[in-house]
Order: sequence, then structure tokens, then C-alpha cells
Amino acid sequence: MGIPKNGNNSTYLHYAACREFDGFLHKHISGINLRFNELQKFEFEMHEDIAKQNEIAQMIIEFDKQTEQEEEIINSLKELKRYMLSTLFPIA
Repeated sequence: MGIPKNGNNSTYLHYAACREFDGFLHKHISGINLRFNELQKFEFEMHEDIAKQNEIAQMIIEFDKQTEQEEEIINSLKELKRYMLSTLFPIA
């Protein structure tokens, strides 16, 4: 795949590239550095249909929002647990 043409969903392209980048790094990294000429070999599969890209991007955005909400709930519950334990076993 060459450079994507205009009109592609940038959120979709970001996630499509991120999905493949770890494998690419594992294959092409030398030491702690990645040579620029190796980066030119980076390729990833993507849907050509813009409507499909938009649909997938919207699902990913919604999933990220739900994940963030779940993390907030977990953090709130951890704070509640700390408070309850501190009242149950006060430090003298």
C-alpha cells in the first residue's frame, strides 16, 4: 500500500497503523533505533471504502469512551475501598 489518498478517516488510519506497528518494529528495529529507510517499508492493510472506515472508527471511539468510563468506575471503587478500610482499621 502506498501513501493513503485524501478522504480517508484519520482515526481509522491511526488505529489501523497502530495495530500493525508493534509487529513491524519487532521485525525491523536494530538495537534501540529504527532506521528511516526501514520505516519506508511499513505497510498495513486498510479498508478502501470510506463508509466502512467511518463505521470502524466510530466503533473504536465508542469502545474507547466505554473503556474510559469503566476505568473511572474502577478508580472510584478503589478510593471507596481505601476509605472504608481506613475507617474500619484506623491508624492510631
